Amino acid sequence: MKWKEILVKYSLEFFVIVLGISVSFWLNQRTTERANERERIKVLESLHAELTEIDRYCGERRDNYKDDIDILDLLLEEELSLEEMGAMTTSKGRVEFILTHYRVFDPPMNQYNSKVHSGGLKFIKSDRVNEKLEDEQVPHERFG
Repeated sequence: MKWKEILVKYSLEFFVIVLGISVSFWLNQRTTERANERERIKVLESLHAELTEIDRYCGERRDNYKDDIDILDLLLEEELSLEEMGAMTTSKGRVEFILTHYRVFDPPMNQYNSKVHSGGLKFIKSDRVNEKLEDEQVPHERFG
């Protein structure tokens, strides 16, 4: 009879220890998941802000390129109309800049590059987004 009491006592202690360890691992996993979720949200917000900035940059560049092309087209006409030129730009420096400088297309990519190098992209759960990001590690290099 004594051995049954010992068996029950130690079985109960074993069960309590296993239960305690299991609960501890579960709580640790939940804490890690919550921290990862917060980090994922920060990464996504950062990338979204940068995409908004890139979109604004591209819009500004498109508008500048259109204006530059209009000025260059005007300069290529047989008869240069100073009135039309004056309507397009009031700055002689702008015309000189268009003729002598190459405009580099370099969208802001600081947040993206930072996330790539720090490993922050691992928090993005979408396979489709990760595939796109991996395909285009530095997408603006093809323009520069």
